[in-house]
Amino acid sequence: DVISLYIKTDKLNAIHDLMHRYESHFPEVSKFFQRKYRDILFGSFCKESVAILVDSHVGKDHVTESYEIDEQRVFVLPFIPPSYIIENRKIQNDLKSFCSQLPENYLIYPAQFWKHKNHSNLLRAISSLKEAGTNINLVLTGKKSYEYHNLLILIKELNIEENVIFVNFIPEDYLRNVYNNSKGLVMPTFFGPTNIPPLEAVFSGCPVAVSGIYGMPEQLNDAALYFNPKVVEEIADALKILWTNKIRCEELKRNGIKLMNNWNQDIFYKKFETIISEIVNSQPK
Repeated sequence: DVISLYIKTDKLNAIHDLMHRYESHFPEVSKFFQRKYRDILFGSFCKESVAILVDSHVGKDHVTESYEIDEQRVFVLPFIPPSYIIENRKIQNDLKSFCSQLPENYLIYPAQFWKHKNHSNLLRAISSLKEAGTNINLVLTGKKSYEYHNLLILIKELNIEENVIFVNFIPEDYLRNVYNNSKGLVMPTFFGPTNIPPLEAVFSGCPVAVSGIYGMPEQLNDAALYFNPKVVEEIADALKILWTNKIRCEELKRNGIKLMNNWNQDIFYKKFETIISEIVNSQPK
């Protein structure tokens, strides 16, 4: 991206998020030089590029209010699920062996243990449900660093050691099966505007519950349950629906199929071609 700034040709760049501006209190984006670097880089994108791609209308608002750029040069192109989810790949390794470490029923949250991922409130929601008689198995993925050791302490304090399963990273070729076999994905993150894992889950036939922040409702529409990530009770309510309410979960799955039919690879590419054509036609002859 930095190199592209010095190539003397028309450039199209993407800005995926500006959370260093909108959630700067989180340690992952709070360092001054990190924030300064991102602002210089993205400011240069807006100055040097003929257009900017963003993931949502919220993302567009963030870019236009953060940097000097005409809103007509900012184009919304939402994410689609990655190829390893869309393609029906032949699994070379032993999926059955991997899945044997998972409980029969589980919810999944695939995320690094950064503070903004909000594992702590999710664990508190699991604990409150357990106290009320609903025992949920939660599968967590990611490198055992960042907040991981603090979360182990919290898990012990909440007496939910038997409810939480750590599996490190899930191979890409396994993800679709892992989602499909789960009772749901939960994502209580504080970051956006949108996120990839809920799309992966929806495409895999998995009901989802996510933070109702930034561009998430725009991304998932009625194919997800939404909650305030700051409110443990709201997270718990969504978890209980995923765990116990088969009728609501089937509705979410049907809505997810409609969502993917209306926004798939072919439509994505056509939208991208339309954006390119509009950019080219808007340039001085």
